[in-house]
Amino acid sequence: MRRRRCWFLYSQNDPLTVTRNSPKFITTLRMCRCRRTSEYCSCKTCVRTVVDIQEQRAFWLKRFTREAIGILKRLFKSGAAASLASGLIEKYIRLVQMTSSWRIDGLEHCRALEKESDEGFIVAFWHARILMAPVLRREINRKFVMLISTHRDGELITNAVKGFDVDFVRGSAANQRKAFKDKGGAPAVTQMIGAIEAGHVVGITPDGPRGPARRTQSGILKLAAMTGRPILPIAYSASNARQLNSWDRFLLALPFSKIRVIAGPPVRVTQAELDADPIGMRRKLEAALDAVTDEADRQTGRFTAVLPPAAQSKVHAS
Repeated sequence: MRRRRCWFLYSQNDPLTVTRNSPKFITTLRMCRCRRTSEYCSCKTCVRTVVDIQEQRAFWLKRFTREAIGILKRLFKSGAAASLASGLIEKYIRLVQMTSSWRIDGLEHCRALEKESDEGFIVAFWHARILMAPVLRREINRKFVMLISTHRDGELITNAVKGFDVDFVRGSAANQRKAFKDKGGAPAVTQMIGAIEAGHVVGITPDGPRGPARRTQSGILKLAAMTGRPILPIAYSASNARQLNSWDRFLLALPFSKIRVIAGPPVRVTQAELDADPIGMRRKLEAALDAVTDEADRQTGRFTAVLPPAAQSKVHAS
């Protein structure tokens, strides 16, 4: 018998008794290099079920993906890659700024707070609308300080927007599931109080850096109560933008957009009100931020995105 190459179909149950014409075959082929001319194949190199082949492929794909992700993480942790990414982010923000038309409504609220006292005040915006916040620096006549997390993402943002004349306070709220980790919250609060007393404006994302999206954490309210200074809600929206599939549905403004910035009436918080009704004060600030966000979306023809179910299901901590 002469040697030949032939293709055989393998069954998931019995690879030795299923012929090519069997209706129970699985459409995955294997090469058979045996001396048999029969319709059946039993050589050792071919006795592998389709399930075995698929499991082996899944194993190697998973291993390759894990190794690739590890390489990318090590690459982005390097100083050169972080510097390159920061530079690209800064250039992108400036590109959107130069190619877009801008209009700011409610700027009189900011001017009134600047004239009201020599002390500064707090500016709040949702984490999803943080991209163009550095551009708003030019509309504020005082030194602008932003609270940024101590994570390496915070370092990336810091390097990206330092060219916009923005100073930073590094720190973030404590994670209840990782209470043993020091996020620098206490020193950050001290620095922010000092900045407000010195007449600076402090920018905070009340739902950052981990969420849930559009849910106010208690830190900004405590800061407003301790300093006695109001919170100015601000939001931006763009007619030409993409909403990323992230926890906060991040709004990525694109070049050549119509950008609208809305500043609402300031929200004032006293220590007595915060002690008496903390949940009510949180909802009050959330309503003010949602109002300016929805108005900015309305003016740019966008619809406010529905939050992911995971974000909607989370409730306020008492």
